[in-house]
Amino acid sequence: MGFFEDRVKVLNKDFESKRMILILGDSGTGKTYQFRTLVEAGLKCLYVSTEMKQSSISDLDVETFHVKTYDFPETPKEKAALLRTKQSDVMELFDALRTEEHGYDVVYFDSIMRYASKMFDYLKSKVVAQSGEADTRKAYLIFGNKMGAFLETLGELSNGGTAKQPVHFVGTWGVEIGQDWQGRRQIQPIVDGKMTGPTINYAFDEVLMMGCNENPATGEQTFEMYTMGNKEFSAKKSAPPGLNIPPKLVNPNLADLIKVLEKEEKATILKNRK
Repeated sequence: MGFFEDRVKVLNKDFESKRMILILGDSGTGKTYQFRTLVEAGLKCLYVSTEMKQSSISDLDVETFHVKTYDFPETPKEKAALLRTKQSDVMELFDALRTEEHGYDVVYFDSIMRYASKMFDYLKSKVVAQSGEADTRKAYLIFGNKMGAFLETLGELSNGGTAKQPVHFVGTWGVEIGQDWQGRRQIQPIVDGKMTGPTINYAFDEVLMMGCNENPATGEQTFEMYTMGNKEFSAKKSAPPGLNIPPKLVNPNLADLIKVLEKEEKATILKNRK
């Protein structure tokens, strides 16, 4: 088969690709709740967490994977070393997801931010152990390369051209509210890695922001999902033109949004919920 025939084959398989979705938001804005919508929709989900306590999903009958080690390989040589020392739980998980037998529709990583933070702390301690000096800049450079490899692997696992059984990958990421260099209010992902090159956002198909409003009179809470950015934060939407996804979804349902993005349902199912 010639070059162009091979390209056509790969491009056709790309239509089987799944979504890479990043959900930003402060604590208590409903990031973890979106996992429930996926389970309730009947999707086979794997919940990945760096925390042993998972009270917010304790009533759900779902498979969970606890991350306890925080390294990630940049090269095949380093991967072999990490396999020997058992220092990369996530790498071993990703290897299992490369097979056709894993059986999952969605991998929900709650949260990538905490994983990244713990990885950075681990790398700082490793730099100190090797050189005897607390070289934060060196640790940041290594961190940037490893997070880049981590995100690239996520792309491979969700891509129909590279994965035997692609999965939707949903990651949550906490934010902090501060000011930019001009003193304007700005919302930034924690551990965004600005010393490392491209930010986390660029690796994902969709970057969505969660928010929560409370009625002062009744105390009733309304959860919101923003699909478009504004002056305070960046969002990303890879949906093709014509879907007419609203810029703000009230009491959002991530499972419904994925159906629309995958063109399984019309955008009308995203209408605001009371």
